Amino acid sequence: QHFAHTYRNARGMYFSANDKGEMHSMVYNWPHDQVDAVVVTDGSRILGLGDLGAGGMGISIGKLDCYVASAGFDPRRVL
Repeated sequence: QHFAHTYRNARGMYFSANDKGEMHSMVYNWPHDQVDAVVVTDGSRILGLGDLGAGGMGISIGKLDCYVASAGFDPRRVL
């Protein structure tokens, strides 16, 4: 419930409609050069909870954690 209010460190990227055409330069700033898996969401209707907006980042991180734990993805190579 408090994920959106408790900032620890960057664990994802946020894009808005204003970033159109800038995705390449924004992704270039990700601290790791190799990425094997990406979870993308618009923040709406996450798990049937409704529109969580930026607060839904925790759900995407949880999905990637499942991929790391069950499929053996390197946690440094997911976005």
